[in-house]
Amino acid sequence: MRGNTAPIFVLGCGRSGTTLLRLMLNSHSRISIPGETWYFPEFHAERAAIATWPEGEWRERLTQRIVASSVFPQLGVSREALRRQLNSLTRADWPSVIACANAAFAREERKPRWGDKTPGYVRCLPVIKELFPDAAILHVIRDGRDVVLSFLQQWFGPNGILEGADYWRADVERGRRDGPRDFGKSYHEVRYEELVADPERVLREVCNVIGETYEPTMLDYHDTAHRYVIDEQRWHDRTKSAPTRERTERWRQEMSPNDEALFELAAGALLKELGYPLTRTRALNAFGVWGMDRLAKLRRAAVRQTKVTLYHLLHRA
Repeated sequence: MRGNTAPIFVLGCGRSGTTLLRLMLNSHSRISIPGETWYFPEFHAERAAIATWPEGEWRERLTQRIVASSVFPQLGVSREALRRQLNSLTRADWPSVIACANAAFAREERKPRWGDKTPGYVRCLPVIKELFPDAAILHVIRDGRDVVLSFLQQWFGPNGILEGADYWRADVERGRRDGPRDFGKSYHEVRYEELVADPERVLREVCNVIGETYEPTMLDYHDTAHRYVIDEQRWHDRTKSAPTRERTERWRQEMSPNDEALFELAAGALLKELGYPLTRTRALNAFGVWGMDRLAKLRRAAVRQTKVTLYHLLHRA
């Protein structure tokens, strides 16, 4: 088990607990996961162009791309560490080139195994499979109602209950479809509610999936969280303390009956499939809002399709 060096990907809908799991894994003596990368799919799509960069320039140009990206401050690696990592690689080892920041972070921490915690890669699992076919995928899932409430407190993410419900449902369904298909037994779902209620049991399961021995220090992640979460990321402040059930089922106290009904209309089937309780709240206003939202989406889709059809017709003429 201790010889395993396959990468570990922690992903899922945002605000589901991926940072919490990342910090727990970073407290393992063999695992090191930097901040969110986000650029893997973009770089992979540009592989042909990067292959044309002069041999004496490509490492510096790629380093500059990463340093100039908005995610660089949270990665936890220096420009020099990136450059050193790229100096040990050739473009023929393309997956290692893309993951240079992850490997550089692990090297700086003197750990043999790197990982990645970018929630949005739940939408890119086929790309991850192409690049890292032996990867372990840890899909963190949280009750979508609590996810939406958490998003609504931030400056990023979906706005409103219906948009949030659609966003959560799409990410969770995509991960549950692509993960088992592409990664088989290397795909594992982690429920946020179970992680905070019984972290040792869940982490033992996770370690079994990723091929590592469980270490009790993983429960002390909050002692070192300040090393991995920069001060500007105030939305991760709760990860600097021990796990608690306090943030589970927030929706019972903080969602109005109308919002509960809206969410269940949009994503109730998935909540039920995942085993989350339904209130089956009925609010006439919620039905009206939901119906208007769905009609608006249909109209926008029809307009887009009309534009696409007209474009093709005009360019055939």
